[in-house]
Amino acid sequence: MGKMGEIGEEGRTVEGADQEDFLSRSRDGKFYSDTFDLCFGNDDVTVKNTTPGNDVIINIDDDHRSEEGLHLGDEEKLEENEKAEKPKKKVLSVIGSGDYGRAIAGRIAQCDYTVFVGSRDPSNPDIRNLLSSKPGTRLVSQDQAMRESEVILVAVGKDHYAKLPSHLLRGKVLIDVANNTTPRSPDQPSNAEMLQALLPKSQVVKAFNVLSAYALENSQAQGSKEIPIASDNEHAKRVVMDLARAMGYNPVDRGALTNAREIEAIPLKLLPNWKTPFRIVAGMWFFHYLLLLAKFQICENVSSSTPWNWSSFRHLGLLNANRTSAITALWTLASCYLPGVIAAYTQLAWGTKYRRFPSWLDAWLRMRKQLGLLMFALGAMHTILGTAVWSAHYDKFMWEAPTLVRAEVQYNDTVFVRKEVPIFDSQMTWQGELFITAGAISIFLTCILAVTSLPSVGAALSWREFMFVQSKLGWMALLMGTLHNGLLGFGFSKEDFTCSLPSGAQYALHVPCLVILLKLPLLCPCVDRRLQRIRQGHDRPGAKHYGTTGGGGGGGGVVKREPSPVAARGKRRKRVQPMLVQPFAESFRNNGEFIVFIIFRFFLFSF
Repeated sequence: MGKMGEIGEEGRTVEGADQEDFLSRSRDGKFYSDTFDLCFGNDDVTVKNTTPGNDVIINIDDDHRSEEGLHLGDEEKLEENEKAEKPKKKVLSVIGSGDYGRAIAGRIAQCDYTVFVGSRDPSNPDIRNLLSSKPGTRLVSQDQAMRESEVILVAVGKDHYAKLPSHLLRGKVLIDVANNTTPRSPDQPSNAEMLQALLPKSQVVKAFNVLSAYALENSQAQGSKEIPIASDNEHAKRVVMDLARAMGYNPVDRGALTNAREIEAIPLKLLPNWKTPFRIVAGMWFFHYLLLLAKFQICENVSSSTPWNWSSFRHLGLLNANRTSAITALWTLASCYLPGVIAAYTQLAWGTKYRRFPSWLDAWLRMRKQLGLLMFALGAMHTILGTAVWSAHYDKFMWEAPTLVRAEVQYNDTVFVRKEVPIFDSQMTWQGELFITAGAISIFLTCILAVTSLPSVGAALSWREFMFVQSKLGWMALLMGTLHNGLLGFGFSKEDFTCSLPSGAQYALHVPCLVILLKLPLLCPCVDRRLQRIRQGHDRPGAKHYGTTGGGGGGGGVVKREPSPVAARGKRRKRVQPMLVQPFAESFRNNGEFIVFIIFRFFLFSF
């Protein structure tokens, strides 16, 4: 076997190249001996004497390192050690085998958990069949489920809280997921607080109530979903937050258990971020609709010396609705970009980005996404309705003059009237063709804006791509929409001003043209440079920071307690024009671009 080390009374050592010959005597990676134990180190094998007659199995790996040896007769110990080396599966119990209990149990089981689903009737074949498709779940009685885990998700209604055995839940983490069916007063205790009052020896955590059983059952992707979590016990809260992360959600610490009242109110809210934008857009729509009704149906009949033409009222359902949708869509699109323009002028006037915008402007900036989607809905509606009414009968400026034919038209059985009958066999003018093209480009760009505003699509874009779509393409959509409407409004004469009201295509241009004109000075290089420096943290000397840290460039600073904007409002009113003019005057004086300064003054004092 090659050279061996000395054999002493206590054992012997196999070193160097002799290891290979020594290991060749093993069978299937195991060495059998009836006289000694083997211990393999990194570079040698030490053999120690043992009691004769005790056979030993030594596991040998590829690096000639053994693990703990076990006697051949102790096969059960070998299996126990192998099981001990494997990481144990985490265990969680769900009390309640209803739709939500089964759905969340299956979702948790997918995260390498063993989930015991406690049911009042564990032998029910229907429930067993429903859970058979969810590997990792086990249907047991409620008492057994409570004994199996230290973390228990209570998926039963609040009416059943009193039936829960307190002696089985003592010292355990209870996750309450119950919701209310109707809104409740903030002064009333939440379901989680009531559960904590019934089980004071348990640690109750409010979580997962914002997830629906349908989304959990169908494995819908909700990776960005925030899970608000509240509890009075920090350890229990951390356990549940770790569980939420394992499920792929974003846990949000909402503090003490009393905040569960706000958490339970979340599922009962109906489009909270959409109420104000919807009211604004709906108000604009009805305003425009009543204005068009007054112009085309009422004023035309009042100003006419002939009897009322009641046939004009048949256009209320289609033509008036189409015009109203077009005007409101254009105004809404302009209102998506107007707050950004106002914010830019505000930062230029303040000379810093470290001041909060007024509350109304901040709210306006936050609702731009909702306004944009409502605009897209109105634009799509206008496109569909416009296709139905698109003909020379409705838009005479877009088509060449029809052919007039004089003919005798039968008025009744005995009377014939000579009339000129227009025959619309003509083609569109250049104005009409550009009108259609500009409108098609505008609605196409708004489609891209709407799609990229979806979280799943926006998350796949880089910041530069997202800003290119929402800013560059968005302004292009506004320009094309304004051009589309302007081509329709071009060519009207004074006779079209009924009751001193302009046509809908003309007054629809007021807001978008104002926004575009206000944007132009911001595109000038000198103004844009100053604005970008401010947004990068370079404050203008003497700029005020209300309630913010000093330093300007993002470094540490001391909190400066300046007078609030409300207290200084009277002083600022007298300095509004100098504050607005100062940054431009400095920039233009340095760059010599006085023409842009003149344009800015014109816009400032004209609008």
